[in-house]
Amino acid sequence: MSASPAHTDDSVDTNLLTTTIRALGVSERRALLDALRRARFDGVSGLSITDLAGATELSRFAASRHLAVLREAGLVTMTQDGYRRVHQIRFDAFLELEEWVMRFSLHAAT
Repeated sequence: MSASPAHTDDSVDTNLLTTTIRALGVSERRALLDALRRARFDGVSGLSITDLAGATELSRFAASRHLAVLREAGLVTMTQDGYRRVHQIRFDAFLELEEWVMRFSLHAAT
């Protein structure tokens, strides 16, 4: 007798959700996201690797590696501004994660 498949919801891209959760599972990446979030609310359109390394006490090499993972997960974008590569947070990328998490928090009230 085979086990029944787990319930899946077609409205959530489980591959993207898994990639996002893995990306958020590393404290250095969360620190980079926090720096980008603070910059955005301070009116700064984006930060360079040098800016992010300084804000998080990571080396530029480490910041670059972690940003690549965040970009792959769709949480950060990078644009070229002359010689500078500017990174920005994608707030909308967190909506699918929030939708998934809310399924569980709604049950906490019952």
